[in-house]
Amino acid sequence: MAIEPVECKLGFVGAVRVKGLPRIALKLQPANPAKTLSNLKEKITLSGSCENVRSAVPCRITWIFESEDDPASSRRIPHSDLGVIVPKDANGVLRKTCALQQAGATPAASPAAVEVDVLKVGLYGKGRLGCEIELCLPTEDRAVLTASTSNLTIDTNIGLRLLDLNNQRIGDTSALEVGTQVRVQPVFAPVFANKRVRISIREVGESDSGEKGKPHEYTYDLTSGSVDYESMMIGFDGLHFDYRTGADAQVLEYGYTIQFLKPGTDQPLANSVPLTGTLLKVQKPRLSEFSLSLEPAPIGMDPDDATLDPFPPPLDVFDTWILYAAGQFEGIAHKHWTPLAMQEDFTFAVNVSLFARYMEGEGPALTPRHVPIELPPIALTVRDGRFGGAFDLRCLSNEARRNLAALGERQLSFFAVLEFSTELGIRAEKLKTGEQPHPIVFANVADYAANEPGSGHSGFSPMRERHMTTKSLGDGVCSNLVDASGKCTLLDFDQSW
Repeated sequence: MAIEPVECKLGFVGAVRVKGLPRIALKLQPANPAKTLSNLKEKITLSGSCENVRSAVPCRITWIFESEDDPASSRRIPHSDLGVIVPKDANGVLRKTCALQQAGATPAASPAAVEVDVLKVGLYGKGRLGCEIELCLPTEDRAVLTASTSNLTIDTNIGLRLLDLNNQRIGDTSALEVGTQVRVQPVFAPVFANKRVRISIREVGESDSGEKGKPHEYTYDLTSGSVDYESMMIGFDGLHFDYRTGADAQVLEYGYTIQFLKPGTDQPLANSVPLTGTLLKVQKPRLSEFSLSLEPAPIGMDPDDATLDPFPPPLDVFDTWILYAAGQFEGIAHKHWTPLAMQEDFTFAVNVSLFARYMEGEGPALTPRHVPIELPPIALTVRDGRFGGAFDLRCLSNEARRNLAALGERQLSFFAVLEFSTELGIRAEKLKTGEQPHPIVFANVADYAANEPGSGHSGFSPMRERHMTTKSLGDGVCSNLVDASGKCTLLDFDQSW
């Protein structure tokens, strides 16, 4: 072995005490190169050559697992207990051969072996198995037995399989959309027969309070091979989406946990490691259209206005015309038939509010201001990604009409603000009695092009608590401006702040 130089800087007075440790070299192989781990508890015998091992040396064991489905990637799984490198003859003479043994085992146990408790270690999967041995010494010498060369295999697979409505396995989830109905089927190796498990599926991403949204949960008593699938919808209701992925995230990610339980109970099985993983990732829906326009009032929509003051010019157009808000989300699954089932409609609620925008000040020192119109927000249902609803200013009271008329000479125009219904977020928050749910940051649920500094004056302006803000904070999204003549212009970020 190569000797590495060590440099010590000494002072005028003092002493340096040096304790030398020889570098240890190990090379281990399984005693039975064709062994397959297929029981919940298995003993593995690893032995091989060594240098400079005089007595037992404690070590840390890390299993290296390469999946049969994805050999290019590997997982490192720490063993539950320490191991010991034991020379074949422990009489104080340096030996050339050694074996790996469980810490605490009888030193003279023959053959030396390590017991692998699948549930305790969390060693789940089907594929090849290697290991890394790190000596508990300052030298941190280690030996690596790669999965590709060890010929140890394992068959303790358990996981979730995604099926479409035709019961066909979904291998590539990149084409899935929010609102897609899928079927989730647990699959497990025969070794887990007669075990009880709880499967939890939830959106990945913590809320501001550190709490996560309520998961989708199932409990099974496993018998053989697989169990019946569970149907669910990817989206805000089917998975109790908690809206905390962050405004910059482009995907919604759903993870799962499989926890083994005590027989006949819902309590976790002691000393068992739950399995966690990613179920699927889908692109966030994207708001592609949101506009406000002046439209003729539909026939039969006339309110009872006998006691109301007429609008003065130029607002008298609203005696016969309405303001119509409409928009579209992309990335939402549409209703359609498959050979075996029908993809149902995916719907969710949004609220749209109406604001008036006017100019304040004199001459060149004009400043844009905005106030809410005294009409209740419109509760709309998004179906097939589309939504739309009308604001009828003829429903305003006489006082509200006079207030609006007072702004008529101040370059008055209107814009709408789109928000997700706070009902969507109730499941994600633990609300006290009488407490209202927090507004949902719009971009946490759906992406959109935001009109904010540096965006080039394009896209939708974000709003929060009636003030313009940034995409990462905005719980509302603003439409374009429209005036009493029907002219539409961009609600410019710089002019509105």
